[in-house]
Amino acid sequence: MIYKTHEISHIQQELKSQLPTVIHRDMIELAIKRTPSGSNSKPFIWSWDNDLLKVKAQDSIDQHYLNRNRHGSALAMGCLIASVRQAAHLQSQIITTRTYLEQDGLAVDIRFSFNYELSSKPNLFQEILLRNTYRGVFASCALPDITKQELMKISNSSARISVLESKEVGTSFLAYVVTCETYMWRQLHAAKAFLSSVRFFSKENTEQMSGIPSSQLPINFMEKLMMITAKNISLVGRVLFPSLLFQIIVKAKAKAALKNAHFVIVSVNQTDWRTLIEAGDAIMNAWLIIEKNNYKAQPLSSSTIPVLDAKNNCLPEDTNENFIELFTKTGPSILAKEFSLPGQEVPVWMLRFGKASL
Repeated sequence: MIYKTHEISHIQQELKSQLPTVIHRDMIELAIKRTPSGSNSKPFIWSWDNDLLKVKAQDSIDQHYLNRNRHGSALAMGCLIASVRQAAHLQSQIITTRTYLEQDGLAVDIRFSFNYELSSKPNLFQEILLRNTYRGVFASCALPDITKQELMKISNSSARISVLESKEVGTSFLAYVVTCETYMWRQLHAAKAFLSSVRFFSKENTEQMSGIPSSQLPINFMEKLMMITAKNISLVGRVLFPSLLFQIIVKAKAKAALKNAHFVIVSVNQTDWRTLIEAGDAIMNAWLIIEKNNYKAQPLSSSTIPVLDAKNNCLPEDTNENFIELFTKTGPSILAKEFSLPGQEVPVWMLRFGKASL
């Protein structure tokens, strides 16, 4: 069953009128299906043992070029925890999680138990249903202090949320993000991995289908044709992606997307799987608050996750020397300065957000 947003308030009042004795699994599973993940890969499976929910990282799904050391999968599992928490909260349930790790430190599965508890905290399940990745441009709009404070309060013991308003953005930061947006296309294997995850001429995303519908990408019909050709004919990609014209197009779109944008980033002191799960939990909560305040958001993974990769010495062998320098030295320095991060903190994942331009 798919719940409409106008039904949620009625459902919540009905559930609060009596002690819930049954977990509404369809709500929980809808929240799982709506969880963001790299290239919408959904690298997890789940099952129920009575009212115990078991979610397991799915290795066969998350072994792709852009998920080095499974960093993206750890963040996705954290986002999933935040999503399940809101679906449980709608039912006046709180969750308790236990994370089981292999000897190499990678998460195997997370188990959720549910307990009844009335709460006056606002529920963000509606925002889970409304949330999507916005790839358009933003209108000029100041960020209220109360929204900024609400975002920064999300920080937990393992992960810290920092906010950068559009009026505070420096030119070096903008130049860094624009350069990072070209990274995908100047690294042939990265470009191929991204294109393999795109469903061209698909109009919408569904909970059942993985991958990114091309309708969500800010590209015109001719650009779609170019990418389809490059996806299916490797030689075309080798010529197209490094070309000056293509790089100019990419940079122009990146600059337009960054205009009027605010930014939120999650950073950590350690980069083990358990901590990265906490980081995913924190940034997902930030995304839901952004939606609650009628903003739209887009992850800027190319500006942050390669920095995490570099910190853990897992950048791919084909990484251009200039990008190695960018992700090991220049990028961390710029991000630390713009977001006032302490020297030991590693930036993990960043979102741009703002008011959608009409």
